[in-house]
Amino acid sequence: MLLLIIIFNLITILTVHIRGKQILSNKKRNIYRTTNCIKEYFVKIESKLSNLNYPYKLTKKKYLIIKYLCSTIIFLISFINYKTLKVPLILFIVVFLIPDYLIYSFVRKEKQILIGELNGIVSSLILSLSAFSPLSNSLEIAGKSIRHKRLKDAYVAFTKIYVMNGYNLKDASRILKQKFNSYELTLFLTTLIQSENEGEIIESLERYKEVLEINYFKYLKRKGAIKVLYVTLGTVVALINLVLVVMYPIIMQVFNNLQLIFA
Repeated sequence: MLLLIIIFNLITILTVHIRGKQILSNKKRNIYRTTNCIKEYFVKIESKLSNLNYPYKLTKKKYLIIKYLCSTIIFLISFINYKTLKVPLILFIVVFLIPDYLIYSFVRKEKQILIGELNGIVSSLILSLSAFSPLSNSLEIAGKSIRHKRLKDAYVAFTKIYVMNGYNLKDASRILKQKFNSYELTLFLTTLIQSENEGEIIESLERYKEVLEINYFKYLKRKGAIKVLYVTLGTVVALINLVLVVMYPIIMQVFNNLQLIFA
């Protein structure tokens, strides 16, 4: 009996020891995974902001401070003042989303700029190629008309890589695509690559220019519709406030008179 108890205790001790090692190992593994995820998150933020050339001077440090530190501080201060979760949560969400909204607004604004710049680039390329200028020279000449600094720097690098890599558009285009999340720019580069292989660059660029103009007019139409919606909503809200300000005293006076009559 005593021998069985000793054996049972030994098995229990061994089981606890082995299980304890497994738990510690899992904890270390989970900590390692969490640390890696955080590092990857920081790298993604830095990559995203650097690709956009730090819009509105929004660095990784500023992004993280606004998104996490400022939103938490505002949440705590507002919670102390209001003694409720509703207002603090709303303020927390608003401040938390500010950095992402800045990036989104920058990308949208840049999209319109890129369409205009691409239109100028394509027009210059068509003129140069029609004058039997080589593609490398035509690309270089087209880059001189670019005004947007971020696009100009990336485009100059694109033309240099194109020449240095033995006039290989694919490698040069891949680097330029990574700098901008733009459908129009991607389509432009794809058109260049395909038309160079087929030998119909001018015709392809002319068709691309038509697509670009259609997209630009669509963008302007959508932007105009949004402005009209904002103006309409603003007018409705203003009218409601005006009616309330002007009519409220009259309504209250009539209501008081009726109370006196039927009292």
